[in-house]
Amino acid sequence: METPSSESFDVLLRRGGLSPTETDKRKLKELYESLLPRLQALHDANLDDEEVAGRYVPQWP
Repeated sequence: METPSSESFDVLLRRGGLSPTETDKRKLKELYESLLPRLQALHDANLDDEEVAGRYVPQWP
């Protein structure tokens, strides 16, 4: 997954109904970028026909 451009990130924020200040926007983008490798791992998982559990555990192994 690629780091979004500023314009793309602005679109994501608008779609989410958010309009943060520039300072908050920078912080949110940093947080988003820090989560991209984990999100990529989820996308890369080959689950075949397995059911996905509906729970979230915030620790990373």
